[in-house]
Amino acid sequence: MAFISLEIEDSLYQNIKRQGIDIQSKIQEFLENLQDDGYPDITTDEAIQRVHESVTEYRKNGLKNCKIADDAFWDDTEKRLMRRNQKVS
Repeated sequence: MAFISLEIEDSLYQNIKRQGIDIQSKIQEFLENLQDDGYPDITTDEAIQRVHESVTEYRKNGLKNCKIADDAFWDDTEKRLMRRNQKVS
């Protein structure tokens, strides 16, 4: 196991401690979120464009339901969430 040293201002530490925030679990959660999820990052502009195109398509053609073909994706997602929850507990 590796150890990380964190230097923060005394007032900030006291506020966090007073609120009963578990610093260890919050830092662990932060570090886990830093890991690459395997999906490419997109820019804010690209995200806005995708939403705009989706809304336009929805308004033109109405809502379409589609079946998710890859159940393995959801199985993998569920496994990762379970592992993550076990680490936090």
